[in-house]
Amino acid sequence: MKVILSFAVLFAIYHHIDGFACFPSFCEPMKCQTELVCNATTEIFVEKGSTCRCCDACYLKLNEGDKCVPRFHGGGAFLAKCADKLECGKDGTCIKKVSS
Repeated sequence: MKVILSFAVLFAIYHHIDGFACFPSFCEPMKCQTELVCNATTEIFVEKGSTCRCCDACYLKLNEGDKCVPRFHGGGAFLAKCADKLECGKDGTCIKKVSS
């Protein structure tokens, strides 16, 4: 019984933390870096890519075959993106973009 109760409490805490809300004035106190420079080898620049889209961000650059979805549903912000000419496939890995 204690195990079930402990699991229920941890589950509730997780969902409380994961349920982060971006209220209208959230970005006002943010001090965004004005000239953000990402490492071109390992990162991708994402305009307004930070929490609640307040600031620009550098995301981890994912290569072909890398996982491009969070490991679990609601696992928080996923700050990674498939590299140029790649997209996140249905299987959750980066694949070559299909020409349309």
